Amino acid sequence: MSFDWSSLLPALIVAIVAGATAGVALDIARRVEEVRGQHRRFDEAAPAALATAQEILVVGLPKDPSSLVPPDNFVRSLREQVVQLRGGSRAGFETYPAIDMLHEMTRLLENLAVRGRAIDGTLHAVLSPGRSEAEVRLYTKLARQAIQKDPRPAEDVPRIESEDVQKIVDGTYGLTDDILKYREIQERLHDARDAFVDHWWAVRQMRLDAGTRLASAGHLEGAWARAKARREIEAQLKKDVHADFARQWKRIEAGVRRP
Repeated sequence: MSFDWSSLLPALIVAIVAGATAGVALDIARRVEEVRGQHRRFDEAAPAALATAQEILVVGLPKDPSSLVPPDNFVRSLREQVVQLRGGSRAGFETYPAIDMLHEMTRLLENLAVRGRAIDGTLHAVLSPGRSEAEVRLYTKLARQAIQKDPRPAEDVPRIESEDVQKIVDGTYGLTDDILKYREIQERLHDARDAFVDHWWAVRQMRLDAGTRLASAGHLEGAWARAKARREIEAQLKKDVHADFARQWKRIEAGVRRP
């Protein structure tokens, strides 16, 4: 008498489905834990990363007289802080809206580097013919100094302290337009830096004031009253931080057109 294997088919199907469901559940649980881990790392790293970015930016934006490309050590230091500010939850990013300013600055620095390399290459090409290496270095330095002067207003190209170099720059097709675009990015970068630094100081004071109020609220009678006061203080702090961020961001948006 042969065994009817078809009788095992329903049980086999149930086992396969159960196994697949368990595998999916484990994968989802693993993914959820990874996301939670990213959020925890963000919450731990964000305050220090923003404070370090402020220390980098508060001294001002560096200029390299030997190149129109932003100094690599400065760009790398700022980018390292931005890397620390990835993987946060929505609530985490809402707590630190200044992160958007850092992203804007890194984007502008990349754009400035691309345009700076192009202008450096053009200057070397048009200033080299018929001149010694020392003369080319001097003339290029004079041109860079003019381009890197305070970019306000960006619509103005400062005069170069050499009539010969000025004539060459004026006579090179498209070079003046490239310099203006470079200075527009430079101006926007200055505005973003100023906005970030001012916002950081303002938020720092807001958090100190909120900390004082929270300490006072801890002495209220009744757990419900203390919890209510704490929620109100934290909600007001979040509102004030976002209001200051919006005001500072307008300084960036009010500048030259987005490059």
